[in-house]
Amino acid sequence: NISWLMRVIVAIAAVLRAFGYFSDWWVTIQLLLLLGYMPGMGYLSAMLIVDEMDSGVHRALHVTPLSQSHVLALRILMCILFVLPYGLAMVLVTRMIELPLIQWLPPLLALSLASVWTAITVPALSRDKVQALGLFKGLNLYVQIAALYLFLPQESWYAQLLLLSPATWSVRSIIAFIDGATTAGYVWALGGAVFWIVLIALSTIAYQRKQEHL
Repeated sequence: NISWLMRVIVAIAAVLRAFGYFSDWWVTIQLLLLLGYMPGMGYLSAMLIVDEMDSGVHRALHVTPLSQSHVLALRILMCILFVLPYGLAMVLVTRMIELPLIQWLPPLLALSLASVWTAITVPALSRDKVQALGLFKGLNLYVQIAALYLFLPQESWYAQLLLLSPATWSVRSIIAFIDGATTAGYVWALGGAVFWIVLIALSTIAYQRKQEHL
């Protein structure tokens, strides 16, 4: 159902683009769509892990040939292999923002790490599905708050506070590419990716410590 819903969203956006509706809002719509689905896909993976903890399946995984780090790596790979191709398909099909593929890849790759961070952080810090849902709402807000950058004066001091979310770095990267500032676009994307990797590393440490005590 979720995959079909995501296809419908892309189709609607493509129709708006094809008929020229809301052309002044195309950049905003495209970026909002990209921000919207990234953490959600990570949450689905996270809930699988939480469910395994609730049901005791995780104990069975401890005696399999695969180590816990390998299992976690496979989940991370699953997140990236889903969200990155979908993001690329979305921007190439809707064409609300006209950029070459080489410029789309860095910010989308950085933004896809939001799903990885969510997939690890939720089970690392929650004990059950109720806590997982509450935590996800907070993590999702941390990513979605980057959308405010599109509606605030970009040089204002309070807009700079949004850089505390690495998702904002990807937004700034795409805006830089749109404005023709290619070097700045790559730098913002790289900075966002490094920011996400630091957060993912911290969540991974918390997750592994929790696994050791289960």
